[in-house]
Amino acid sequence: MYPRAGLVRRVATAAGIDHADQLSPHSLRHSIATLLLDRGHPLHIVQDFLGHADPRTTRVYDRARAPGDRTPHHPWA
Repeated sequence: MYPRAGLVRRVATAAGIDHADQLSPHSLRHSIATLLLDRGHPLHIVQDFLGHADPRTTRVYDRARAPGDRTPHHPWA
């Protein structure tokens, strides 16, 4: 377990967030990375933001999204 997971879970519970017991600092980090990529930020920018030395590490967050999300035919593209 992450050292600060308890803090994240307590804050999420107090905020009334569903499934707060499943949150961790890493899940928040993952959500931020995915949102940045969803909003069109280039992979290398997200890589720098996360402090990844290798872009392949950052691509994990890009792959977490549905494959259709990256196509021009996607409704939010």
